[in-house]
Amino acid sequence: MPPSDKKQGIASLAGMIKTLDREVSRCSKCGMCQAVCPVYGLTGHEKDTARGKLALLDGLAREMFADADGTAARLNHCLLCGACGAGCPMNIDTTALFLNARTIIEGFRGLPWWKRFLFRWVMARPGRFDRLLAWAVRFQPLVLKQKPTPLDGSCSRLASPRLSGRHVVPLAPVSFHAMEKQKSESVKSMAKSVPSSIPGAGKRGIRAAFFVGCLLDKVFPETAKNIVSVLEQSGVEMIVPDDQGCCGMPVLAGGDREAFLRLMADHLVRFDPDQFDYLITGCATCTAAIKKLWPEMTSGLSDPLRSVVNRIADKTYDISVFLVNILGVTDGIASDGYAGPAVPADASAPSVSIHPTNSGAGRVLPMHAAQVASRKPAARMVVTWHDPCHLTKTLGIRREPRLLIKANPAYAFREMADPDLCCGMGGSFNLQYYDASAAIGMKKVDAIRASGASVVATGCPACMIQLSDMLARADLPVAVRHVIDIFADTD
Repeated sequence: MPPSDKKQGIASLAGMIKTLDREVSRCSKCGMCQAVCPVYGLTGHEKDTARGKLALLDGLAREMFADADGTAARLNHCLLCGACGAGCPMNIDTTALFLNARTIIEGFRGLPWWKRFLFRWVMARPGRFDRLLAWAVRFQPLVLKQKPTPLDGSCSRLASPRLSGRHVVPLAPVSFHAMEKQKSESVKSMAKSVPSSIPGAGKRGIRAAFFVGCLLDKVFPETAKNIVSVLEQSGVEMIVPDDQGCCGMPVLAGGDREAFLRLMADHLVRFDPDQFDYLITGCATCTAAIKKLWPEMTSGLSDPLRSVVNRIADKTYDISVFLVNILGVTDGIASDGYAGPAVPADASAPSVSIHPTNSGAGRVLPMHAAQVASRKPAARMVVTWHDPCHLTKTLGIRREPRLLIKANPAYAFREMADPDLCCGMGGSFNLQYYDASAAIGMKKVDAIRASGASVVATGCPACMIQLSDMLARADLPVAVRHVIDIFADTD
């Protein structure tokens, strides 16, 4: 690195530490974070709480010089679930603080080669990332063996004896973007008179862009298809920009601010806010990243670019919020159940009527009319809901996904205990500290089991992967579904 660049890098780190110090000083050391931290609940160690980490950050420069690796390890032993920030009486944005601290640490000690390769040469280059994973799909049967699971819970067990306890949802044979390209090429090969969008699309006069995200694209493409289908059927004109990449959360959590800014800048080109009214996501982490992290991490950008980031953030909606609050698809559906109360946990079978009542307690959506005519109350499948941390704790979204579940008469909703308890995924936390991740995840399994549900729905594909793993470990016959798959189910 040239001396001028090195000096500039040191000055940048010093500025970041100064900004960090100001925010850390606001901590009143009340200890409220102890009560909500999943990691502290497991270990009982003060260093794992937000208060313990903020105490570490209070002397970050000193700690870095004394023990950079140890400091990084303490900061990484965190799910970034946001529970501490959501309950902080001082309203400290702990997630942003910890992410900034990680970038400072990695900026000081330098990213290891494997992070530089993964973040900058793979994930920050969407085309290369897509090609690499398309290649990986062909070879995954060599390292994964199919394990039949109840209710089509598509898990595979890693073949390695050392890792045989893990269950992995495999990469989809064809990604969502590959499907879209195939469809586009098929349309182009047909007569020019064939319309490029489905009949009826755009009837509402709304144009929405779809930010797909890595996991919906490459692991759960059918869910991504359902999102587009439901929105188009609702009269929304959909645009899906090509060559999308990662929202940036994983690379920022890994301490690579440069790769994060590169990804964000790339998406600013692909998602021109003048070309759409709303930006829709089906991933809680992507929504939180675009709405919260993108604006928070723009200090080094020019004013025009910051303005674009803020406009995109303002237009970004989780799919459940968009359907319920903007399109009003559940208007008239009782908030306490489809046509009655949620199913009590001790009920052997649902007893509420699935038919709409004249009292206005519920109404039938056109897409579910056939189900209402054919399903009997006892045939309804009981589904419970897991609140993704980034959806609930970061964005405060609770009501809307529950309404989408209750809107489908084929399902009976039953609330589990502590639905917003973290599932233990935490992205890279699951890879670095799998035993801790699994121990936290099994608490969620206990709540799912106690609910008596046969399906658990959520709004985050990372949570879906973790829940699938934990349920498979527990041999619990519960299927894992995205909320949009529940809402769109018309079988």
